[in-house]
Amino acid sequence: MRKFSAVCVALGVVAILFTACKEAEQKAVPAGQVEQQPAAPVEEMKKEAVQTVSAGESLFKLHCAVCHRDGGNIVNPQKTLSREDREKNGVTNVEDIVHVMRNPGPGMSKFDAVTIPDEEAKKIAEYVLNTFK
Repeated sequence: MRKFSAVCVALGVVAILFTACKEAEQKAVPAGQVEQQPAAPVEEMKKEAVQTVSAGESLFKLHCAVCHRDGGNIVNPQKTLSREDREKNGVTNVEDIVHVMRNPGPGMSKFDAVTIPDEEAKKIAEYVLNTFK
């Protein structure tokens, strides 16, 4: 019985090695050609970017769209979310937008880190920067 078990194990090992060698042979790259790497990291980055934008859009609609519909500003029309108005008001990056959310001017609701955690606030800011040009 032990011999039979040993023979089965040996045959299993040979089968695994044979299969591995066949796969390696099929994947071999001809001389002078460069093996292409899968695009998974790039695709993963695109997926994360789409998720961030869609999460930012959802959060924007939930917390901001009441006053900033379509990037406007119902309280202060000179402070829309357009790039031109943001730049005129010194708001040019994610940190600036989060700062305004945390320390708003007159008429704007204050969104502290309890109401909108930092990670969510950054997603909203990225959405604003990418959407309202």
